[in-house]
Amino acid sequence: MNEIKFIKNSEENYTVELNKERYGALEWDQDQNAWVLWPLAINDGVTYFESLKETITYIKDELAGNEERRFKIFNIDEEASSYFFTDENLKNEFNFYKSDKLAGFEANGKQIKLAYFAKYNAIATYERNKLNNIVFYMSAWQPETVREMFESRLKNKVFNLYQVNGVKVVKIY
Repeated sequence: MNEIKFIKNSEENYTVELNKERYGALEWDQDQNAWVLWPLAINDGVTYFESLKETITYIKDELAGNEERRFKIFNIDEEASSYFFTDENLKNEFNFYKSDKLAGFEANGKQIKLAYFAKYNAIATYERNKLNNIVFYMSAWQPETVREMFESRLKNKVFNLYQVNGVKVVKIY
């Protein structure tokens, strides 16, 4: 079980500390009338994130007027990011040959491949054959919506490439 601490800094400001080896999502639970930290469900993909350190901080202004709004603020330190970005297991798992849908195109003189992974509800971008980034669409995103976005990105040749030594990982809530 994750160790979770809610620290009251003032009347309306809390800091959430959690076991830095796990991901979590902070949500307003109306039944409990409290903020609750839930583990993220990305099927088996969560095992790839266990070594990534992060903290989640509550900021009052982010929620002004809307208690049910989901929010996440992640601060990832450089060491954890570097370790994660060069994780060979991640690169092997997201080999484009394992994708459910794969397509390529040329744009701005670059050979781009986009791959959709249904198991993780994720879209990966490759420059030539090298994995550059992965966007994970979290539980609020329906798989049908992500598949439509994948098709739209292909049709319109929309892609992002990052200047990193490994793989850039983005999570969209």
